[in-house]
Amino acid sequence: MHGRGPSRTIDGEILRAAAAQRLTLVTYDQNTLLTHMAELVSEGFAHGGIIVVDETSIPQNDVGGMARSLCALSRLLGDADWTNRCFFLQPPRK
Repeated sequence: MHGRGPSRTIDGEILRAAAAQRLTLVTYDQNTLLTHMAELVSEGFAHGGIIVVDETSIPQNDVGGMARSLCALSRLLGDADWTNRCFFLQPPRK
């Protein structure tokens, strides 16, 4: 689902559930989720962080590439506080 309507409610629920569990959300949704996240932050809501993936950088069917990229990011940032942070995931350097 995209655009305004039910997806906005679902996005908000996903962001709130992830934040309640102190989880960082990984998503390919560069439109509705980021817009909704910005609205929530402007209202004072703190989320657990979002990692955005671009389909052209790491295709959705490249599970290994996604795992390697997330591992590389984890090594790079360690135990950084992800509260209200947004990061665009890149493929790891070879």
